[in-house]
Amino acid sequence: MKPLLLYVGLVFASVVVTAAAMTALRPAPVGADLSVESPPDTAAATPLHLHPAEREAAGIELTKIEAQLVQTTRTLPGRIVYDATKHVSIVAAEGGVVESVLVQPGDRVAAGQTLAVMRCPAVGMARSELMSRKAALALATNEYEWRLAVSDGVQTLLHLIEQGQPIEEIERRVEQQRIGTPGAALLTAYSEQLLAQRLSQSATGPGGSGVLSGRVVDERRSSAQQAAARMKAAGEQALFEASQSCVAAGSDVEAARRRVEVARQEVATLIGLPSGAGGESSSLSTDEDLSMLAIRSPLAGTIERREISASERAAKGTELFVVADTSHLWVEADIRGGDWALLCVSEADSVRVTTPATGDANWTARVNFIGRQIDPLSGSAPLVAELDNRDGLLRPGLFARIDVPTSPLTTALVAPDSAVIDLNGQPTVFVPVGEVFEPLPVEIGRRFGDLVEILSPLQAGQEIVGTGAFFLKSEQLLAGEE
Repeated sequence: MKPLLLYVGLVFASVVVTAAAMTALRPAPVGADLSVESPPDTAAATPLHLHPAEREAAGIELTKIEAQLVQTTRTLPGRIVYDATKHVSIVAAEGGVVESVLVQPGDRVAAGQTLAVMRCPAVGMARSELMSRKAALALATNEYEWRLAVSDGVQTLLHLIEQGQPIEEIERRVEQQRIGTPGAALLTAYSEQLLAQRLSQSATGPGGSGVLSGRVVDERRSSAQQAAARMKAAGEQALFEASQSCVAAGSDVEAARRRVEVARQEVATLIGLPSGAGGESSSLSTDEDLSMLAIRSPLAGTIERREISASERAAKGTELFVVADTSHLWVEADIRGGDWALLCVSEADSVRVTTPATGDANWTARVNFIGRQIDPLSGSAPLVAELDNRDGLLRPGLFARIDVPTSPLTTALVAPDSAVIDLNGQPTVFVPVGEVFEPLPVEIGRRFGDLVEILSPLQAGQEIVGTGAFFLKSEQLLAGEE
């Protein structure tokens, strides 16, 4: 009997449910009100009272609404890259064998620090040539100094001869000076002139006019005149030769100096230092040392890559190390065709940079240049900005977002984006009144990065909750449910 009653009960319940369903599916009369009543708002906006200890525990901080210079931005995708001016690939200028490697990837190095040592015959030849040219320059310099001293001696000698000084006095005066071959010839000519003058004077003097014939007197007078002419010519020739030899010796010195500079630059190119660094031949004691090449870092930075090991043979052009200074990096943004007309940026302007890898941290970068050429593969042009990375938080290769201005600077009343929350579908801020926080609906305007424009009803200087507004919203909702 009981199973039968249970079966009848189930059939009756099924009929009732079916009838109810049919009633629900029946079309409503024309003009019927189909609206559904909204549930009562259980989260009425009511003031919240927090004690100072509760406020501190919740991390609530106040901020003032201020009028600031702001501008709208467009967020572009980009990446962190090396600063091209501080990123160097060190390659082997000539082939050789690696003697030792002194650094590892990640090591900090100073400018000029030795990274590795190679044995390179081409460097030995270049250094040997430089040493030979330095020796030639020293010889040329000595020759020039000698010629210059001889020229000075000849000029002094001519000055004494013009004064008519005796041979003995002249020799005494020029004893400490160099007169060379021109000076010796000049002294010989002067001595002959003096002798000819004395013979001529003795022939025409009181004692000689009655003894010597007229022909002999004329011959001696002619000899004196010829000696004077030879003396004049010898003086002019000595002065000319001394001057010309100085000029020629000076030219030889300059040519030798140029050859030394060329050899020095060749060695500097091979060893990777500026030509004036002075390290091309230092610490060399044997011929074997000439071929030893110290691979030095051209800048202070970090070893990013090491491509060689000790005893390895490196051919000319082989990459040995990559050194970079990562205290300053570049960020490259991709400007696509649709963004060109929107952006309002030029060189030296500032842009804001964030990366997913560093969370809420952001950096201000200065625009270096804006590319003009479109990459055919990506369809974009680069915007390159420099940013300070002395804290070391950024790494080349990181994905980045770059906020680029799309409008000129303008003054607007703004609040932190974290201060404005959505409460019951209305933008709202919390205003402190003593220990009570009152929700206040506001009208917002444009957004400027992490700032939002407040159109009304707040005024500049009013305090609102800048940090912790979401906590107050949660307390507001919980209070409405109770």
